Amino acid sequence: MIRKKKLIAIIPVRKNSSGIKNKNLIVLKNKSLLERTIVLSKNNKFIDQTIVSTNCSKMYKISKKYNCNSQTLRPNYLSGKYALTIDVIKHEMKINKFKDVFILLLQVTSPFRSQVLTNKFLSRFNKNKNYLSSVSVTKVDHPHPYKVQIIKKNKLSSMLNKESMLPRQKLPPTYAPNGLFYITHSNNILKDNSFFSKSTLPFLVNGSESLNLDNSLDLILMNALKKKFIED
Repeated sequence: MIRKKKLIAIIPVRKNSSGIKNKNLIVLKNKSLLERTIVLSKNNKFIDQTIVSTNCSKMYKISKKYNCNSQTLRPNYLSGKYALTIDVIKHEMKINKFKDVFILLLQVTSPFRSQVLTNKFLSRFNKNKNYLSSVSVTKVDHPHPYKVQIIKKNKLSSMLNKESMLPRQKLPPTYAPNGLFYITHSNNILKDNSFFSKSTLPFLVNGSESLNLDNSLDLILMNALKKKFIED
């Protein structure tokens, strides 16, 4: 539980993932990324219930094996590559009638997420009661958002309308979500349609632990580092 309320972990996975084919079923030390995420969630002392949302019959069968399957396969309109994760979360909240609970989003594409790190994240959020939500982030060093350009009418311009030639020492520190953890209250999801709120607690994770599988280069990095980071 978190702050004396139930904590529900939702794991969204779908077939035909883009970027890396079948990445949710990549096997590390005899378990797929999906299974590793399920086991971590079900063994966590804070998490009361784990639910896998998927449109894939194979992954649904895996979730059923661990007794954390959704009521049905995810509907097609929530399964395309343009479907929003927040809409998937709201769908699970609705069919399971989750009210006045905390929702934890766990994406399986964070292969180096450990139980120690998960407990640290949840414990910190549990203690900081002035915050409605918390998101794990990683410091962005390159490219800095001030230096990012867009091409419009065949002309370069700053995406943020900022001076792009500032020296690195004068640039403000910036951070980006790394996909490890998102948590907020169910009411906030319904009200703001987001895991972010007006009081979002940052949880900074830098280095290899923050790796998120988006492309083939991330997969190469994961395979190079898995002996160091993957728990049995």
